Amino acid sequence: MKKLLTILLCAAMVLSLGSMAALAADGDTHTVAYCIPTMADAYVASQVEALQDYYKDNPDVEVVVAECGGNQVTQIEQIENYAAMGADVIIVMPTNPFGMEVAVDDARAQGSKVMFQAIGPDTEVDVLATTDNDAVGRATAGLALAWLDEAYPDAEDGSIHCAIFISNELPVLQARTQAIQRTLEADPRVTLSYINEGTADTSNAQAEIENAFTADPDIKFICAWTDDYGTAFDAVVLSKGYDIAEYGAFTAGVTDAGLELIALSETDESPMRGTVNYLAYELGQVADWIMEESIEMPTVLYDQIETITSFEYEFEG
Repeated sequence: MKKLLTILLCAAMVLSLGSMAALAADGDTHTVAYCIPTMADAYVASQVEALQDYYKDNPDVEVVVAECGGNQVTQIEQIENYAAMGADVIIVMPTNPFGMEVAVDDARAQGSKVMFQAIGPDTEVDVLATTDNDAVGRATAGLALAWLDEAYPDAEDGSIHCAIFISNELPVLQARTQAIQRTLEADPRVTLSYINEGTADTSNAQAEIENAFTADPDIKFICAWTDDYGTAFDAVVLSKGYDIAEYGAFTAGVTDAGLELIALSETDESPMRGTVNYLAYELGQVADWIMEESIEMPTVLYDQIETITSFEYEFEG
């Protein structure tokens, strides 16, 4: 079993586009620009904080960040602005990577190195940092089935009801969620009684969990593409006064809140039993490699997958 690691996620400061010109005017510094969909997502916020923290003691590198509010047109404009200001590295966590080809090509032509996270556009980028999302999905469902072995060792076929919370907005999420669904449907003990085909917006996660229980009060566990649903499941199960030992939530992604709940699940104080962490290369480290040209480009960097659980489980790939 992987030991639970404490990860501190701090609030991140997003610099406005108005401050970029001042940074660009300073010829003695390098600029690492980060284009993100939204700061409302805990994982995205943690990535911003980590990048800023990596360079906080380095006066030669300025980090500028802009969120697009989920608007692809805005994100394209931000890439164009960063390229025009002469950013050394532009890191993009895309709202939607498709349709960004012209902006990416132009940015590279102007001398900026371009890195994409998770999924790249239909054109060459200098670095793509990505994850085997099919493996993440299989590991997420595998966590649930391993817990089922312990919590319901004598379960009959079809007796354990499950809800899944998936998102098909992007191909990377489709691969993850399809693997979750495929793996669970292959287990005869599991009845997949509720499927929520949501979006990348998890702000209504708790209401969506409530809807699942309304549709099927016999749900015993959930699998979800992100751990926001795990923390929401915890809140709903506790509010209903259910026997926590009978319930489990299994997710992907890591937040501080989720890790705390997984620790509590060891003593059945939370139904949040486990999550799948994809150990991405540190953005600052990759930006250094890019600026130093110490890695061959273009290249693809694949994350390492690990499971964080309150019980014995190892994902074998």
